Amino acid sequence: MRTAYAVVAGLAVTGLMILCGDWIVGRLTDTTVVPGYPGASRQTVILTLLWTSLSLIVGAVLAVRIKPTRETVAGFVVGELFFGAGLLHQFWHAQTWFNFLALLIVIPAALLGTWLASHGKPGAISWG
Repeated sequence: MRTAYAVVAGLAVTGLMILCGDWIVGRLTDTTVVPGYPGASRQTVILTLLWTSLSLIVGAVLAVRIKPTRETVAGFVVGELFFGAGLLHQFWHAQTWFNFLALLIVIPAALLGTWLASHGKPGAISWG
């Protein structure tokens, strides 16, 4: 049960960060990452992808801090790929190439978050 709580908490934080980031980018640049967005520059798209990565890392750190197991990391990755609120929001509103990049960064960002959460704790997560 603690694993499910950890995964849901990580997903909630990630989704909230992505949605807030999209709202902030929309207010600052007078556009958001939506289909046919002529006003969005490359810098806006790069900023959005970096914020998405940071959101995924923070969500993974939280999940692994709550329950440091392989199952938590796997649950977070699968949950984010299929049920992540922020990524689903971007999936329905962004262009296909952006969705592809956003999905590609899920696993590396989750693994980086796992490493950051267990940094300084040797053997915190057993991968074997």
